[in-house]
Amino acid sequence: MDLKCLALQLIAVSFAVFMLNLPLTSAATVNIFSKGELKDSVDLSPGNIVNRQISVVHEAKDITWSNVKVLASINSATLAYSIKKIYIFKCQNLDPVECVRGSPIIFDSYVDTEIAWKDMSKPESSAAYPQVGRLLTLVKLEDSNRKSFWIGFWDIVRRTSFNTFDTFNYEANDINLHAKSADLVQPAKHFISAFQMLPFNWAEKVEFTSLPLFAAGASKAEVEKPIFQTAKLNTNEVSQISKDYQFVFEETSSGIANPVVLNQNPSFAIGDGLCEYDIGESQ
Repeated sequence: MDLKCLALQLIAVSFAVFMLNLPLTSAATVNIFSKGELKDSVDLSPGNIVNRQISVVHEAKDITWSNVKVLASINSATLAYSIKKIYIFKCQNLDPVECVRGSPIIFDSYVDTEIAWKDMSKPESSAAYPQVGRLLTLVKLEDSNRKSFWIGFWDIVRRTSFNTFDTFNYEANDINLHAKSADLVQPAKHFISAFQMLPFNWAEKVEFTSLPLFAAGASKAEVEKPIFQTAKLNTNEVSQISKDYQFVFEETSSGIANPVVLNQNPSFAIGDGLCEYDIGESQ
């Protein structure tokens, strides 16, 4: 084995130990298959690398609860990653495909802001209650090698009376990634752990559990604006994408889940004397 490759793998092991010490959150499981056989699995847990708080704020002097706000607080949970950009979309009662057509609030490296409830919510029917407010958050991060990636969150705040609020956030069900070959199973697992995205260039297809799927895709240039190409899918299988980043939201039995990001990842070259461990090469 190349000594440089070995050294980089040891660094990666140290990094993995550091990641285990981060605050634990719920996670989706990605099962990695090759030729129809389950080879490995890995957790998809973007909540471990970003601290995020969504809560309701109310001042005691507001006795009618007419000026309620939702506090959004977001920052990096680890020195291993730095946040480069954050979008928050105020979705009201829209689904993700409808919501990303709007204009987000844009932040740099962190968020500590209050959003007026009246600006982010709608009644669910003609009655005053319940009301629903949805927030879509997309976060661009960068690792120590200046490799950038995107993760996302879908948060729901539901108001059932003038002073009763509940917040919800759901993870996707288990996801099956079918690798193009057996030698891409471990690189895919490493890529998912490192970047919290699924490396679509190494996949024949990706299977989700529930329907429908809401998809929002963007190239590297488009996601910086942001501009998305959207679709609502009535199939649980994704076998091709045309954009660098495809944010896929699964509607589970509980509700719409955080997006799973499919990425047109760069591939390493075998036998070139370089160990590109940061994009999945292992030896």
